[in-house]
Parts: sequence; C-alpha cells; structure tokens
Amino acid sequence: MHGSFSIGGRPLGAEEIAMMRSLLREYCAQRRCDRQGDVAEEAARYLVALYQGGLSTEEELRRRLYEKRNWGGQLI
Repeated sequence: MHGSFSIGGRPLGAEEIAMMRSLLREYCAQRRCDRQGDVAEEAARYLVALYQGGLSTEEELRRRLYEKRNWGGQLI
C-alpha cells in the first residue's frame, strides 16, 4: 500500500490528513459546529482544496479557513 491518496491534486499523506483533522477539530470547537455536520464537511473540503491548490503549512491553512465566513448558509 502506498500510504497516500489523491483526488485530483497533490497527494495527501498521513501527516497532511492528520494536520487537517486537527485543524478541523479546532475549528469546529471554536465555532461550536457539529464535527459530523454540513459545516464541518464543507470546511474539510475547503481545506483539501486549499492544500491541493498549493497551501501546505498549518498556519496558512488555518488562516484561510478562519477567513471563510459562510458555511452551509450560516454566518459564523
């Protein structure tokens, strides 16, 4: 087994996935959103898109995630 996967962009390895999961947990805790809900799902997709678009550091991803204001029709 290879240890990473790709969904059309840069491959995501175990370290990248762990980093994004951590960012998502932090984000959902701060915003009080359900980690299994629509807001979390949209945020996760956004993180992957940012990573595959070239952003790779935790700080860059965190900053962009928190700049995004409207998830699932909710202003948060």
